[in-house]
Amino acid sequence: MRDGHFLKTSCGSPNYAAPEAGCYTLPRHLSAGARDLISRIIVVDPMKRLTIPEIRQHPWFQAHLPIYLAVPRPDTTQQAKKVDEEILQEVVRMGFEKNHLVESLRNRVQNE
Repeated sequence: MRDGHFLKTSCGSPNYAAPEAGCYTLPRHLSAGARDLISRIIVVDPMKRLTIPEIRQHPWFQAHLPIYLAVPRPDTTQQAKKVDEEILQEVVRMGFEKNHLVESLRNRVQNE
């Protein structure tokens, strides 16, 4: 930097519209589903913008969601809390106390 010379780095707003203007162009190579999802996420008015649960339910998101990120259905979550009585009895036959097993499962205690 020298006196009397302009800086070569631009200052101020970049040469594009501010995000709050809501003007953008989606790449043509995106699928119709991806374009739909993105266009519904990038909405200036937050009241009209998709919520996280709505994004997660979008067909494009669902189609490309890895299994480990999937939210289990409510009935699956409730079913996971039930103890399989047959398995419990089998473990009791191996010498473990039933009440201790049930309590450990409820509290997610890992025993050796």
